[in-house]
Amino acid sequence: MRPSERGALSEQTGRQAEEAAARFLIKKGYELLGRRYRCRFGEIDLIMRDRDQIVFVEVKYRRNCDWGTPAESVNAAKRRKLLLAARAYLGETGTEDLSCRFDLVEITVIEGKRMARHIENMMGGE
Repeated sequence: MRPSERGALSEQTGRQAEEAAARFLIKKGYELLGRRYRCRFGEIDLIMRDRDQIVFVEVKYRRNCDWGTPAESVNAAKRRKLLLAARAYLGETGTEDLSCRFDLVEITVIEGKRMARHIENMMGGE
């Protein structure tokens, strides 16, 4: 497989994981506000509303956990980019006064079945 084909396949897989995560959160009562918000600081996969909070959601997909869990791949640099992108979104939308948090949805494949795990407030008190 050529690198360009791998990139396209990876992007397609990422979009499918984000769609699965959105459906998963909507079933939990969240409202979808946006997808793939991009700014100069980075990208936020999903923007949701959970009651009176805006929730910035990072979606991570892994076919297996041989190289660690999806959550382990969200390092300090990624967290900083998410925080800066979220601030940009809040500023653009005039919602700086709303409460917000950062969640993670891990999508993994276990015995051929896709599983989702939701980690609320992944950045704690940041």
